[in-house]
Amino acid sequence: MPRRIGGAETSEEWLGVPPRLAQAIRRSQEQRQEFYELMSAKFNKPRYCQGENCSGYVYQWRPEVPHDWDTDGFEPKPCSCPSGQVFAEEQRRAELEQRKKEKEQAFRVRLANSNLPTRYIGFTFESYRQTTNGGEAWLNQVEEWLGTWPECQTGLIFAGDLGRGKTGLAIGIACQLAQQYPKLSLYFANVADLISQFWGAWGRRDGSEQALIDRLKQAELLILDDLGAGHKFVAAEGEERTPVRYLYEILDHRYSYARPTIITTNAKSLKGLSDILGMRTMSRVTDFCKFLRVTGESLRQGL
Repeated sequence: MPRRIGGAETSEEWLGVPPRLAQAIRRSQEQRQEFYELMSAKFNKPRYCQGENCSGYVYQWRPEVPHDWDTDGFEPKPCSCPSGQVFAEEQRRAELEQRKKEKEQAFRVRLANSNLPTRYIGFTFESYRQTTNGGEAWLNQVEEWLGTWPECQTGLIFAGDLGRGKTGLAIGIACQLAQQYPKLSLYFANVADLISQFWGAWGRRDGSEQALIDRLKQAELLILDDLGAGHKFVAAEGEERTPVRYLYEILDHRYSYARPTIITTNAKSLKGLSDILGMRTMSRVTDFCKFLRVTGESLRQGL
């Protein structure tokens, strides 16, 4: 038969426990329970469902768990009542929306750190295709190239007249790939700005010159925009560290390590591009980049 300790019958858990010790333990448990109820009321953390006023959670007070001033040592658990489920669903949606906003913000910061112009962030290949009504055959070749990712080892050259959206297309492709592959490292460089940076860094001996070259070499996707816009890259005899030397070094490295590169240019043909780059650099470009003539109406107003 169960023994009586302190006027109450004991269960099997107390068998073999000295009566005084069992009574002290029970008193301690009762005091702990009273303290728990006091803390629950103080911090408005209900232990049981509050019916129609249910906040969606019930709480277990666990002072042994590390906590801060926001949690107060209470561990929330979803309540299974209808009112609680509605509240929990609203909370879940709010949390998902917040995570979505944080993800979008992180994505924009990542693209900004890749030197992509803010105006084009959010543009994609599909949005470009819709702008052009998707009727150009060369767009199918771009789509096929996108289908080779993430194993892609080639590049693209977008050549065409002013206002055809070559820059927007290249950046749209980069944005789309960045969304699909969150760890993809990419870099955008306007060639005119790049030349200025090369000349500015030349001879400073502070490492900025090599740091820029290394970033252009190592990016998993590199965009060289507006190649040949009023610049000649053919080096004069005896010139060792000129933009053409830099450009050849970068493209040769990317060719050797099969790193995709997108180039936009106003050159009318491969010969026109060769006149800009020189045969040595051009030989590397044509070996791993597909030349595509961007046709169609001007999109300058649409972009």
